Amino acid sequence: PDYLKQFDILSKDCDLIHGEQLVTGLVAKLRPNVPSFLNVHNLIELDRRQEKITNPYEAMIRWRQIQSETQTLRHSQNVGAVSQELVSHIQKLHPSALAQWIPFGIDPHFYTPRLGGREFEFGMVGNMKWRPSLSAAINVITKIWPRIRAQRPEARLLIAGWDARAQ
Repeated sequence: PDYLKQFDILSKDCDLIHGEQLVTGLVAKLRPNVPSFLNVHNLIELDRRQEKITNPYEAMIRWRQIQSETQTLRHSQNVGAVSQELVSHIQKLHPSALAQWIPFGIDPHFYTPRLGGREFEFGMVGNMKWRPSLSAAINVITKIWPRIRAQRPEARLLIAGWDARAQ
């Protein structure tokens, strides 16, 4: 495929391959002599563990997704993850990997806060067609938001992103 040719050309002279998202870990295996770092945002095995599957086809797909995640992680020596839960799970799957928590964040120096009499706003942005984002939004709405509202009744919740209104 085209992306493999591009990767081959670009990776010949690189010092480090940084994979952003789990699927990129498979591409890093193409250059085993180049150090790589894989940044993991989510794992199907954790994100969808509470979903009940009744369809055999869906069960097979889920099993294959988890196998793919596991294989990719076992080939990745240096791994970053956006939560301690992910780090713990990665360490169970690949104990010799150097897995570390790298919190996701936004640099506040790039944003000017609005001051003066503004109400407390809490928000989340994500593609709601992507199951981890939708799952996170549901978690915010059902578990986190009620606790915030109990302490700050004037607070507003904003959920934004692709397909947010449809969900």
